Amino acid sequence: MAPDNNLTIKDFTIKIRQEFAFIPYVSIVFLSALTGKRIETLMPPVLNAFENAQRKISTSMLNNVIRDAFYLNPPPSYKGRNLKLYFSSQVAIQPPRFDIQVNDKGLIHFSYERYLENKIRENFDFCGTPVVLQFKNKGEERQ
Repeated sequence: MAPDNNLTIKDFTIKIRQEFAFIPYVSIVFLSALTGKRIETLMPPVLNAFENAQRKISTSMLNNVIRDAFYLNPPPSYKGRNLKLYFSSQVAIQPPRFDIQVNDKGLIHFSYERYLENKIRENFDFCGTPVVLQFKNKGEERQ
């Protein structure tokens, strides 16, 4: 992005959000490495992202959120087949990774996966860290 001295912080924020739309969960910090201005604003978001990357969610709370999201907005059927969600659990941190057992992972559309990720983010603070959802067929082993 070429610098433009006539842009405000709000304008830069909008441009950054547009350019990096694939990572809406990150914080934006404005500071100067040259002068050191606003350098103190850097560490709080970094520490917050680190804490969030280590966050563990109880299985019951996660299952409640996933179940509620599913009933609120069930995915469309595909070739007459309906997706069924059985169980979800957090299997890793840094970044947080969740396994979701389903009847057929081929029925998961990327937009529905993004919807579930957004519902997890709405209910648990994962600002600054990616969230990984892994769909497994019922009975499939974890890798």
